Amino acid sequence: MRAGLPLGSSCDGKQAEAEGEGKDLDLWSSDPYDLIAQARPGMELGGSQAAAKLLVVLAVNEDQLEGCVRDLSEHSFYGLQRSNVLLTTQTKKSAYKWDPGSLQWKQVVEYGG
Repeated sequence: MRAGLPLGSSCDGKQAEAEGEGKDLDLWSSDPYDLIAQARPGMELGGSQAAAKLLVVLAVNEDQLEGCVRDLSEHSFYGLQRSNVLLTTQTKKSAYKWDPGSLQWKQVVEYGG
């Protein structure tokens, strides 16, 4: 951690639960350091040096980007170094479901938002 090397990745609470972690982490209202402590036990061993080198990558869709940037700015990047917080966006794709009555794939929802 002190070298700033990646130790792994975190995910949202629903994904963690699906993977058997059993922890439901509230990403938006949690203190970032409490969240890190929950998601990555032992992080405190690296101290402030580790926190200064912590790289956070947020993957959002285009509808979430503006709100995410505003939230990060309003909360001074939650105490993390601004240069170490990266945002990446992904275009939302439509989901389809098979309709056996019409023998067609039908667009049902847009996911990711």
